[in-house]
Amino acid sequence: MARPKGKLLALVLVFGAITVVTATGAFTTVEAERTADVNVSGDASALLALEPGPENGEYVTTDGGEVQIQLGGPQGAEGVNVNSYTAINGMMNVTNNGQNEINLHVNTNGSHPEYVNIYNGSAGSGTNITDGENSVTLSPGDTVQISMEIDTRDSGLDDGADLIDSIEFVAESTDN
Repeated sequence: MARPKGKLLALVLVFGAITVVTATGAFTTVEAERTADVNVSGDASALLALEPGPENGEYVTTDGGEVQIQLGGPQGAEGVNVNSYTAINGMMNVTNNGQNEINLHVNTNGSHPEYVNIYNGSAGSGTNITDGENSVTLSPGDTVQISMEIDTRDSGLDDGADLIDSIEFVAESTDN
């Protein structure tokens, strides 16, 4: 019985071509749908928790989910004195509730942010973490006490001048 060699050879070549094409694994486009959940939480349970501190926490309040620092006093006093130095130690605790180690610094924004510094530790003697010049590293679960220093001596500011509008806490993962 004669065997048809041409058909067998053609079949082997087709399987060989399929093997070569599928062995490269090359593709130009892949499309896949994924879902992600992002939730908003209160400051105490967020990845970066901001809470009033033990020493001067009365200056820190929360209003509508926003942390505010209120420098006022009795009889309607507002702000700090012109041409003065004010230190508020231990006003806030910042806790890393995430799973990664972070570097933390703050940015101050406003008309005269150069007169306001934020410290890890005591004002003037701790690490100044304002505007990214320095940062503090927090491992998961670590808490640091934040202090504020306001120095308007020799500033030439007038009574009623605005210093800052906001403080932005910046947490950057060290796992880059």
